[in-house]
Formats: sequence, C-alpha cells, structure tokens
Amino acid sequence: MTLCKDCHEYIHQNNLELEFARAYSPILEPQNWQVKPKQTGRKLRAHPVKVKSVEYVGEQMTYDLEVDGEWHNFVANGLVVHNSLRYTGNQFLDAATGKKDIEDIFYLRPVDYYTDREGKKYYYSPEQRQQDLQWCLEAAKRYKIDFDGGMSEEHARGKLPFDYRQHFVVSFNLRSFLHFADLRNKKNAQIEIQKLCEMMWPHFENWAPAIAKWYTTNRLGKARLAP
Repeated sequence: MTLCKDCHEYIHQNNLELEFARAYSPILEPQNWQVKPKQTGRKLRAHPVKVKSVEYVGEQMTYDLEVDGEWHNFVANGLVVHNSLRYTGNQFLDAATGKKDIEDIFYLRPVDYYTDREGKKYYYSPEQRQQDLQWCLEAAKRYKIDFDGGMSEEHARGKLPFDYRQHFVVSFNLRSFLHFADLRNKKNAQIEIQKLCEMMWPHFENWAPAIAKWYTTNRLGKARLAP
C-alpha cells in the first residue's frame, strides 16, 4: 500500500494531522451522498472507424519478453504487469509436478469456526481442509494434462478452484484509506480482507501516527457500512 506523498507531506509539515483527524466524519448513509459532478468541456468518446484497406505483409518476427526475478513482473506507465513468462499458469504447472507446495498456489481458510451469510455458524475441520487441498492438487494436475495437450491457458483454467493466489499493487491517499478501513477493518467483514487491513495498518501508523491514534479510538471497527 502507498499513500499520496504530497497529501501526507502537506498534512505532516503543516501540523494538520490532529485537525484532519477531528474533522474526519465520513457520510455513512447512501441517501446523503452527494451526486458526482459532471465533467465540463469536451469529453473523450469512443467512435468506430472504417477500415480503409487490408494488406498482407508476410510473416514477421515476434518476440516474447521475459523479466528476471522471482515474480517476473515489471512496471509499465505506473501499472504492475506480470503476464511475461505466463506467470500464473506456470504456478499451476509447478504445483502439479511437485516443484511448489499446493498451498503456495491456492488459498484455503484455516481450520476454525465461521459464520455464513445467514448468521449460522459452521466448523471447517482439518479433515475437510485436507480433502480440499487434495482437490486443488488434482485440479492443478488436470490443468497440466490439458496444457500439455495443446489447450490454451484461458481454456484450461476453467477447471481450477477460484481461490488461486494472485499478486497485486494497491494505492490509497489518506482519505481513501480511512474509508477503506471503515468498510473492511471490522469483525463482520470477510476474514481475508480483515487480514489485509491488519497487514496494512502498521504502515499507516508509521506514516500518520496522530491520525491513526485518533482513528483507533473513534472509528476503528465502528462503521455502519455493509461488509
């Protein structure tokens, strides 16, 4: 997670952290939200263009880029890209051949008691979790069979469990992070997003300690927004 550098420095250098914290009062009820202002001036619009001609130019050399490093990703215009070396598909192949542990590729919740959407509690047992892990492994092996047989990655992925691990980059300014914490850093939010908030929070405390202290006392876990 990254915070808007200019926003953070302005608040910090002008000693406005406590003032911002005291004034921070998000509008929680949707009916009280302001309408998003319409853009003025000329707008960019998609429009069809007629093809003037099609000309065969013969076979051309194409290139497949590979990026060094464990994740094989790179930054393009501020976006992290990781399509090089078919990153995700290779993870399934490594799991199928035993090069990587299946839990490094797929995510399953830990053994524990959970609550469904109707509020009913249930127990996710060690035996059930182990069966699910085995099912994930079998799915990865099936993926390898299809891929080795010539099937495209997009087609073969249709048989895989939904919860395979992905890597992503997210950016917040100060206000949007506090709004995110209102939504997700509370006990009735999804467990995975709670864990993500817990991992982000120490960085936020380090960057804006006064606001983090105020938020912990006044806002943390108290939002009325839906999980």
